[in-house]
Amino acid sequence: MARKVRRQFSDEFTQQIVDLLNAGMKRSELIKEYELTPSIFDK
Repeated sequence: MARKVRRQFSDEFTQQIVDLLNAGMKRSELIKEYELTPSIFDK
């Protein structure tokens, strides 16, 4: 089975996620909406 390509996120995208989290959006909602994995989200 082939390995998945590791996704790269821009600094702007990362900042957008942090801003949404600080604004009160739930972690689980962000993970679902942006199709992230919990481990990527925590990094």
